[in-house]
Amino acid sequence: MNNFSPESKVWIYQSNRAFTETENKLILDKATTFISDWTAHGKLLKASIGSYYNRFLVLMVDETQADASGCGIDKSLRFFQQLELEFNVSLMNRMLVAYKVNTEVLTCQLSEFEKKIEQGEVHQDTIVFNNLVGTKAEFENNWETPLKKSWHSKLLV
Repeated sequence: MNNFSPESKVWIYQSNRAFTETENKLILDKATTFISDWTAHGKLLKASIGSYYNRFLVLMVDETQADASGCGIDKSLRFFQQLELEFNVSLMNRMLVAYKVNTEVLTCQLSEFEKKIEQGEVHQDTIVFNNLVGTKAEFENNWETPLKKSWHSKLLV
């Protein structure tokens, strides 16, 4: 990912649970195979997939070579849906919030996260994961961020 443009597109798939080390290796092996022949309109995409915290899969496409158009994006969605089935995880539940407690990454439903804020378990300096980042630059600078600096801040009372 180091040699990718800062404007490279990023999609983040957050698991509802941590992957085991074995699962993580298998997933990354499958991901490497997928991106090695991932195309859009017959053009090979310059892509990379990384695993973070054994919980997040980050797909990146540098479009300086070829655009990840609708058909290419559809192929990636089918790939992630297949991973969901094979590993019995949810990777596309946008109602899950991920946050850190010390060095541990936890997830919960958005409604439960709001309750944690109200009860003081989560505060404005809690690190949250902003999975809405869209580029490599945003991923590197704004993915892990204090709650007060993320879209989650609208939940603060």
